[in-house]
Amino acid sequence: MNKQFIYFIGILLILCSENKECSYMEDYYQLVYEAEKAYYLEDYQKVFDKISYARNLC
Repeated sequence: MNKQFIYFIGILLILCSENKECSYMEDYYQLVYEAEKAYYLEDYQKVFDKISYARNLC
């Protein structure tokens, strides 16, 4: 019983510690580009949303 509990905790730690890697070329820069387009269209709320999402993602 104790051994199963230790295995369970180990599996949980492995699953919870997975980090998604951010691809700057596909994720970050694409979002910044979309924010720049929105800036030129004067959609400032969309600019804020895209930049905030990009900062949290990467």
